[in-house]
Amino acid sequence: MSGKTQKKVWNNLYESNFSWHLESKLPKVCKGKKVLELGVGTGKTLQSIINQLPKEVHAVDFSEEAISICKAKFNSSLVNMHLADITSLPFKDHSFDIVVCFFVLNNLTEKERKEAVSEIHRVLKKQGIVIFQDFALGDYRYSSFNKRETSKEERFCHFFTILEIKRIFSKFKLKKLEIIESNPIRKSPNLKRRFIFGIFNLC
Repeated sequence: MSGKTQKKVWNNLYESNFSWHLESKLPKVCKGKKVLELGVGTGKTLQSIINQLPKEVHAVDFSEEAISICKAKFNSSLVNMHLADITSLPFKDHSFDIVVCFFVLNNLTEKERKEAVSEIHRVLKKQGIVIFQDFALGDYRYSSFNKRETSKEERFCHFFTILEIKRIFSKFKLKKLEIIESNPIRKSPNLKRRFIFGIFNLC
């Protein structure tokens, strides 16, 4: 199944007021920089980017509903919104100082993930920075996605390992890569929230 079939799924989710309410935490590297966010969603990571006072911000999503939500939420003079697929970005080579890629590659097939990372490589300036975060294998949500048979009418989600991320970003210089683990439900300590966080440079 192609990740592109998930467009309808995500549009439906955003129409139902699906949202993350906590603002994403980012390293303080965006000030004065030209920044691209992939998979803007409802804008929780975008808000963190804006708070750092970047020079210019572009945000991409393949969901019309996500773009509509963010256009209503953010001042158009601060952010340039683009309805586009991250496997084929509408930007020139070497356009950005920083690319933020939070919880978006998990929605893609293996082939599409390679295409997306190739596009990140293409649009990033030399010595530019990729800030990455996504679901790690062992996250408590894995079982619910793994047990059911996914169709084009359902959301699917890929869970990454450290080795897999190293392989995906093999053309970049690794600066930081770690598992972030927490217990979101106190009454169920065995349920672990597991993310992979990484920072990479384009050599």
